[in-house]
Amino acid sequence: MHTHTPPYGGTRITRKARILTDFFLFLKKSVELRVIRDIRVLILVLVLSACSAGTQPSTGLHVLATETFLGDIAQNVAGTRLHVDVLLTAGVDPHEYQPAPQDAIKIAQAGVLIVNGLGYETWLTKSLQDAGGHQTIVTATQGLVPSGDPPDPHMWMVPLNVIRYVENIRDALIQAD
Repeated sequence: MHTHTPPYGGTRITRKARILTDFFLFLKKSVELRVIRDIRVLILVLVLSACSAGTQPSTGLHVLATETFLGDIAQNVAGTRLHVDVLLTAGVDPHEYQPAPQDAIKIAQAGVLIVNGLGYETWLTKSLQDAGGHQTIVTATQGLVPSGDPPDPHMWMVPLNVIRYVENIRDALIQAD
């Protein structure tokens, strides 16, 4: 009986193929176990975040900032203790903003209104009159000396000035809370 040996070492290739097959099966099983573990972790994270998503700050103080940068600063100052709403959405040019009737309602409902000051919110005067004016108004630029004539209201563009913004907002929130 004649046994023919395949070219390239026959049994060696078969053994190498078996080793590679075993290795890939091991990898597949390992990956499947990791995927299952990752799915379990993802489900746990989603369940936990869903449980805490409805949690609101305990205080009834309504804080409203006129622009997004003021809202960001105020929210960082307030942390999880308060929620800060913003009147003008991102991308809206405050120099050309025309307030809507809903803005007067939002302002009237605010316990604290955070403004930049220095004439940056020229549109705000009428809205404040329409709102009734019972809220605490925080002028974030208070204590800063602007340069230029007319004064440049973009004081937050200098990072050191933002320290004063933070202090003014912090002090007003402490007093209002």
